[in-house]
Amino acid sequence: MRHQITLSVLIIILLALGASVTDASSHSQEDQLIKFMESRALKRLRNRPNKNGPGEDDQWADPGRFSHLATRSSTKEDDRIAALPGQPRGVNFAQFAGYVTVDRKNGRELFYYFVESPYDASTKPLILWLNGGPGCSSLGFGAMKELGPFRVNPDGKTLSRNKHAWNNLANVIFLESPVDVGFSYSMNSSDYSDVGNQITAEDTYVFLLNWFNRFPEYKGCDFYIAGESYGRSPPLSRLSTISLTAIPPSTSQASKGAKQGGEGRLVVVHDGNNNRRGWLGQVGNPLLDEYKNGEGNLEFLWSHGVISDEVWGKILANCTFTSSDDWPCFVAAHSFQRGNIDRYNIYAPVCLHEQDGTFRSSGYLPGYDPCIDYYIPRYLNNPDVQKALHARADTNWSGCNLDLAWNDSPDSMVRTIKRLVENGLSVWIYSGDMDSICSLTATRYSVKDLNLTITHKWRPWYTPDNEVGGYVQQYEGGFTLASVRGAGHLVPSFQPKRSLVLLYSFLKGMLPPADIPNFVLIICVAALHANGSPEEARFREFVRSRRSSTVTVSGSNGYSAHEPGARVSSRLQEEYSVSDQSNLKAADKITALPGQPKGVGFNQYGGYVTVDEMNGRALFYYFVEATTDAAAKPLLLWLNGGPGCSSVGYGAMIELGPFRINSDNKTLSRNEYAWNNVANVLFLESPAGVGFSYSNTSSDYDKSGDQRTANDSYIFLVGNPCLDEFKNLKGQIDYLWSHGVISDEVLANITKNCRFSPSDGKACSDAMDAFDSGNTDPYDIYGPVCINAPDGKFFPSRIVPGYDPCSNYYIHAYLNNPVVQKALHARVTTWLGCKNLHWKDAPVSMVPTLKWLMEHGLPVWLYSGDLDSVCPLTATRYSVGDLGLAVTEPWRPWTANREVGGYVQQYTGGLVFISVRGAGHQVPYFQPEKALIVVSSFLRGALPPYVKQQ
Repeated sequence: MRHQITLSVLIIILLALGASVTDASSHSQEDQLIKFMESRALKRLRNRPNKNGPGEDDQWADPGRFSHLATRSSTKEDDRIAALPGQPRGVNFAQFAGYVTVDRKNGRELFYYFVESPYDASTKPLILWLNGGPGCSSLGFGAMKELGPFRVNPDGKTLSRNKHAWNNLANVIFLESPVDVGFSYSMNSSDYSDVGNQITAEDTYVFLLNWFNRFPEYKGCDFYIAGESYGRSPPLSRLSTISLTAIPPSTSQASKGAKQGGEGRLVVVHDGNNNRRGWLGQVGNPLLDEYKNGEGNLEFLWSHGVISDEVWGKILANCTFTSSDDWPCFVAAHSFQRGNIDRYNIYAPVCLHEQDGTFRSSGYLPGYDPCIDYYIPRYLNNPDVQKALHARADTNWSGCNLDLAWNDSPDSMVRTIKRLVENGLSVWIYSGDMDSICSLTATRYSVKDLNLTITHKWRPWYTPDNEVGGYVQQYEGGFTLASVRGAGHLVPSFQPKRSLVLLYSFLKGMLPPADIPNFVLIICVAALHANGSPEEARFREFVRSRRSSTVTVSGSNGYSAHEPGARVSSRLQEEYSVSDQSNLKAADKITALPGQPKGVGFNQYGGYVTVDEMNGRALFYYFVEATTDAAAKPLLLWLNGGPGCSSVGYGAMIELGPFRINSDNKTLSRNEYAWNNVANVLFLESPAGVGFSYSNTSSDYDKSGDQRTANDSYIFLVGNPCLDEFKNLKGQIDYLWSHGVISDEVLANITKNCRFSPSDGKACSDAMDAFDSGNTDPYDIYGPVCINAPDGKFFPSRIVPGYDPCSNYYIHAYLNNPVVQKALHARVTTWLGCKNLHWKDAPVSMVPTLKWLMEHGLPVWLYSGDLDSVCPLTATRYSVGDLGLAVTEPWRPWTANREVGGYVQQYTGGLVFISVRGAGHQVPYFQPEKALIVVSSFLRGALPPYVKQQ
């Protein structure tokens, strides 16, 4: 049967993201949003009008028509919580919970949980927190998972303190709304089928009026509304004010005013004394416009490596992201595999279900447990907990009402937000930059539609840890858009400290801090060490120097498609001979490295190989045999980049070698995922002048380049990680914009002035330099940085298991230890991680070389960490596209530890392109287990496996 019904773009994004939900985890707020979006799309397909939703011209509700106000007999003291079961000792703030009647006739009661600030509560502002879905509990998610004072422990019985709780700065109400969500209920069952933005707005308004009567001491305070996810407001009549200092006894005397909807529902208010008012858009991450959300989310998935170039091309060819999109768009937008990732934080660990019925996290993210959605229902369904909360006994509490029939909601919040700003309300929207459902990309598209003038340009903001917390831009009327770096959909859950910094700034009426106080930051991978420059800094300097000079595309040092083969097969064989090295093997054997751990069962070698006897040019190597059955294992040559950086210091001691140097600079620890688990690995320091390699002829140091290095490495295999200079520059800019580092305006200026070709001049360079990424690691934009404290000590800005951004300092100290140099059979010298060599030649593009290799039957695998912004995944995809190869195995996920390790695609000629999820530039360092899977698959000649999770 032909599809004659026009499909909403909303259903496209739903199915593209896999909207079907199963098992207990479906009670999450995030999955409820997917379900809601799907139901709206189905209503459109059936052409069914909204049941109770006013038209878009009627933007505001009139509270004067509310005739169901009631006086609740309960008092504040009746609602006081003595203590929650399992709460930790030392709780120093008051807690309240109970019901507020919003419709006496129908017996409609909304449940709330209120926590006062432990620090001078009477002087603190009041925040109403509303969760999304729609139809999800602010008690279960907001209070127990995100910004409340407690987190539920895995035992489902006890609580632990959340040191970044929002009640450190404010008094916070968590409202379960609408009825039939959480503990809220109605005595009239028809209320459960008459749910939507408008009725929810009215009930929340009435709730506030009654709540302030119960807590009159808060009538004069600063009052704000915050929420997340489904953060749109229903049509309401017009915004004015509600007097919080003297709320009248009947609605007929009430001023016009509030507005709410879904998750950031009530939008609100100020008092007769001009107390501060606002809507804190933690609409985190907001669904502001359905069509822009559909477009932005799919673009986010492409720019973050989840969908392929081919799928993205089909989407662009068939989708307009309007109501006119139909079946071809639908097919294009759901033709990809996402794999077992958390759509609301694509880099977060996932909750794994074990066969014995238990749950565990697939990885470690400090302060976050993906299985908490199982602990919370266990706790809130405990009869003792329900009694302590003054909730109805024997209630079957669930996080989200999966059967909620939501009857009205606007397609877009853009007009509403603009009206709020025009009426003087302080509107802040913040967006976690790892959420793929309500993505930062989509939010930026909707914010652009506001057409507001920028007053403070996009810039980084900082946390007390001296890390970039995200980026922020302010517009006329005080409207503010802030990104939260490293956060997913539930910003306070994924990045609690950063969300608290934003809240503090909002309440103070100022942008989050732009400066780094007290400490001098040393970003180990981006700053020059006093005794040498790290590999990544050397590469950045190399690229910048080439960009600022005239680029020779062809000439004596340029590579043509046929030169690599000619060079290897004929000229080198004629010019160079291999001398007998057999007698030197025993002399190069390393007995033991100083500080190495016990139980080392593989052979190690270190020493020099002469590559030019006349000039006395010798290259240093470090070789480790495989841990088992070395004779049967393949040999792998590892070459680090820069150019001019040490494979011993970086490759062996930071990334894939058998040891890691400890922070004491003296001892080593084993690398569980070392590549010599599957191969014999040779680390070469090349060219002469790098690391321990040297020449007795000083002029050799001025002749370094690709050709000289290839000649000297004739018996070794060499590669180049930067595939095409101009594609790399374009890929960098596109990557930085799609990951929220540069603004729309900067991107537009670059697009205007740059062609990414040799013709680009100063205007292009100026445009590309006109942004501030802050003190982030460009080689892992979400990684911690190394901080140099005033006492001269180094420490990471935060702890990430298995990764230490200060490792460069340990390596330098260890390899300059004379005892270590003796054990390695190196000359006693000053070892430098990178050498500022005069690099004489390098091809503009490696694409012809890759083609030549494949034409001659050599397998080529390219892998790319998707968090690297200097040689980004985006740029590699552009260069791979230039090869013009046909796809033989479409882009699909591959598995590591039962979660997605990345994505892979194979082409004709055997080219394999792999992304490594969550890895930076040095993939084996940032994601060692995933890197080992990649190299093991390469050596077997099989694509990395994908195991679909049940």
